[in-house]
Parts: sequence; structure tokens; C-alpha cells
Amino acid sequence: MSQNDFLDQMKKMDKKERRDLLEKLTAALTPEQQKQVQSIMGDKKQMEKIKNNLKGDDFSTLVEGLAGKEDAQDFLNSPQVQNRLKELLQ
Repeated sequence: MSQNDFLDQMKKMDKKERRDLLEKLTAALTPEQQKQVQSIMGDKKQMEKIKNNLKGDDFSTLVEGLAGKEDAQDFLNSPQVQNRLKELLQ
């Protein structure tokens, strides 16, 4: 999946769904994690690196994980998600 595919999938979401997803994601992050996300988003090189490393199932995994019955914070802290985040940030 290219960076454009990932962003296109986000854009195709209903505005309410996208807002709900982002709110759930943000609420699940600890204050420290929120600071890390803000730092990464402010770093153009880091954002480019993440965009270039996205895989085809990253978006669907994120949406399904946050929409599932599992607590969003537990999902984000799962070994699978943590390992994938490390891969994206390398």
C-alpha cells in the first residue's frame, strides 16, 4: 500500500466515522504517547518515512482493532501493534 492509498482510505471514511476513530485513538493514547505523536507529526522526514513504510493491511488492522470489542488502549499496547510501530519508525 502506498502512502496515497492509506490516505485515500482515510478520506473515503464517513466524516463521523473518521472523527470517532480519531477520537478513540487519541483517547487511548497516554499523555506521553500523545506527545510522541505530536513530535512525529511535526517532523516532515519522520512522517515521510512512516508513509513510505506503510503496508497494505495497516489501515484495516487499525480500524478493526479500534472498532473491536477489545479496549483501544489494550489494542495499541499489544505486541503486534507495538512491533509494527517500531518497524514504521525505523
